[in-house]
Amino acid sequence: MYYINTFTDRTMYSEYKRELRIHKSRNVSQIYFTNGKKDEWERELMNISAKYREYFKKSNEEFNRKMKEQEAMLNEEKLIRDNLKAIKSAETREKNKTRVPVRRSSRLNKE
Repeated sequence: MYYINTFTDRTMYSEYKRELRIHKSRNVSQIYFTNGKKDEWERELMNISAKYREYFKKSNEEFNRKMKEQEAMLNEEKLIRDNLKAIKSAETREKNKTRVPVRRSSRLNKE
């Protein structure tokens, strides 16, 4: 199954449906059937379908490739953010360990 992802895919799909409708119309099919060329009519129908299926296959492969690239970039950005967050939290922990609490009581500060 092929998905229609972009505007050009939509226009190609409507063109595909239009060609099928024309080819399956009574006028066209009657010309072939009265002359005994039903196999040729079927072959042309298959060629029309194959042409558009090939287009949709390439379009879907390109769309999937772009989506994978975008997903990889998002994963990479997330990994960088997570690493920065881990580094900052480690620095904060070290800073908090070295900090000496300030005594506020005047009674305890007498020496």
